[in-house]
Amino acid sequence: MFARWESEEACLKELGLYHAIEDAKVIIAMIKDRVKNNTLFKSFPEEMEIIKINDEIIVYGICSWEKVDPQNDVVTTQFMTSFFDKLFNNVEERYQNCMVDHKNFQGGIPLRKWTHPETGKTYYTHVHEKGAMLVSKVRDDDGLTITQQFRELVLAGIYKSYSISGRPLNTTRKMIDGREINFRVDGEPIEITYCKRGMMDVAKFDVISKTNDIYYFEDPNKSDEEPEEDESEEDRDEDKPRIPSEKMVDKFSHLTPEEVKDKLDMLKLCKKHGLEL
Repeated sequence: MFARWESEEACLKELGLYHAIEDAKVIIAMIKDRVKNNTLFKSFPEEMEIIKINDEIIVYGICSWEKVDPQNDVVTTQFMTSFFDKLFNNVEERYQNCMVDHKNFQGGIPLRKWTHPETGKTYYTHVHEKGAMLVSKVRDDDGLTITQQFRELVLAGIYKSYSISGRPLNTTRKMIDGREINFRVDGEPIEITYCKRGMMDVAKFDVISKTNDIYYFEDPNKSDEEPEEDESEEDRDEDKPRIPSEKMVDKFSHLTPEEVKDKLDMLKLCKKHGLEL
């Protein structure tokens, strides 16, 4: 056995479905290193990696993990292999996309691989021994305000997860601890999306408000909520110290002062764009 494969050759054959053989061998070398050091993935890494080089934003991290989700589904590694195979080989490049929050704004594109121009490190989209890793490029057209706002939110860590949608073509059902679990073993890709929180709460990499099926980062049509009272210039002073409420103190009690500052900065950014965190 080689990790979850019958052999290294079987692993090479699988990765070769959507990668050049030389790239597949590089990925296998990484898996072999984990086998040698007994560090095969048994639990998922905590954070998604976000890289900014000049105007390019690259996101790399988990998009799926083989475990039971809240809907009693298990997206298997076989399913994700089929997903990537069909995505990169059967779907025209112009239709390969990463949407935002499963809605109608395209936030980027999936990549088979990406090489850091300064470090030379290459990041590969691939299915490893326990789940699937995805590298994507966030859109960089500067003619739209919504694009610039989305990029700002990605860099701020508000959008921090991947989520996938697929059409199951083959499912195996098993009863485990009194629950019927659906093991998805084959399927077709429908969509990859950037979101606040993935279905599995695994892919760590947050939202836009919606009006008439069009996304806005600032809703042009106010809801029927009670209007806020006008603040004086003194009240609007950004530098004026704020006295935190008991609720906020309790909410942030487990964080360090530096983490509290980061959290408050993120809340401020969300408020600026009319979002909820």
